[in-house]
Amino acid sequence: MMPLNLLERKTLETMEKEFKRMKVFLTENEIQVRVATLGRDINTHYSKLKSKEEVRVVGILNGSIIFLSDLIRHFEFPYTVDFLNAKSYKNNKSKGYVEVDTVGGLANFQHSEVLIVEDIIDSGKTINVVRNKIRTCLGPKRVSVASLLYKNTDAGIFDNLFVGFCIPTNAPFLAGYGLDNNGLDRGKKYIYCV
Repeated sequence: MMPLNLLERKTLETMEKEFKRMKVFLTENEIQVRVATLGRDINTHYSKLKSKEEVRVVGILNGSIIFLSDLIRHFEFPYTVDFLNAKSYKNNKSKGYVEVDTVGGLANFQHSEVLIVEDIIDSGKTINVVRNKIRTCLGPKRVSVASLLYKNTDAGIFDNLFVGFCIPTNAPFLAGYGLDNNGLDRGKKYIYCV
């Protein structure tokens, strides 16, 4: 075996430091197993409904994009995908309010089944603002929510809530698998504690 050159040693040392800094909260395998289970649960839910209309899946940008793309691969019912942009954090701190913008304009959801896909329900403010906007402006039949992470908060009552993982209210700030650390690390295949 050839000895590592200086650059390779520096890269290895940097990688080892980075790995030690990132305390893994959920592994890639844990996430993928749970996402598959959620997909089956959501399939069961929508297969029991009498309506064979397509479900309007609404992803909350930017955090839900990885979760949403993995989740919909398990769906066995007709669906369309739309996005809303909702922001309540800046520099890993809550702004105290939620900004919601549509991306490309949302069609009329009158009498449709809507499934909002979110990365994390933390305080419940963002999901409630989004849900209320969809209910009041678009007139759906029912609004369900799928969230990868859910802090045990008073987020309100949902028609249906599909949760990947319940996490403690005192959990540290998390990043990876769609969740960002000041705009970085969304593409990590695992979730880590910042």
